[in-house]
Amino acid sequence: MEEHGQDVWNYAYFLTRNPHQADDIAQDVFIKAYERIADYRGDAPIRHWLLAITRNMAHNARNRAFISRMIPLEWVRSRDVSPSAEHEYFTSSRFTDPI
Repeated sequence: MEEHGQDVWNYAYFLTRNPHQADDIAQDVFIKAYERIADYRGDAPIRHWLLAITRNMAHNARNRAFISRMIPLEWVRSRDVSPSAEHEYFTSSRFTDPI
């Protein structure tokens, strides 16, 4: 992280143009690299591997932001709320007042 942290952050900032988002992405890159260090084959310098992770994470962040702007809230919140099973039981049974 000390050796490549600034490169990762600079690349994340270049891709997002947002310093706060670059901070988050850079942090997530090193967490992901720590979790996946066994997958690093050594074919290329580790810096290239880290920058590839950075690119993928920035792309994912951009897609999540796009989707969150494009999905109308009406699709997320259902207007037709069905009553609970307890409510249906008590209204259809001999009890008139639910417990």
